Amino acid sequence: MFNVIDTRSNTVAGIAYTYKEAKAMASAYRRSQYIKKENWQVITIKKRIEPPVRTYFATDDGCCDSLRDRNCEIYGRAHR
Repeated sequence: MFNVIDTRSNTVAGIAYTYKEAKAMASAYRRSQYIKKENWQVITIKKRIEPPVRTYFATDDGCCDSLRDRNCEIYGRAHR
């Protein structure tokens, strides 16, 4: 995922899943803000840092509890 950042105010103008989509979003944002082509660098694209996924390990059997907890955290549902 990528963030489209307006460096004038250090705000996130948009979030895109692919770099191609981020470029298109940045171009549209530049047009909507009337940014001239001489100042196009004020809008930057940076890769979004994803938080690490926590893995839980149970002490008694280990496998099923940690897998169920991880799936609950990632997907919001238990392992089936």
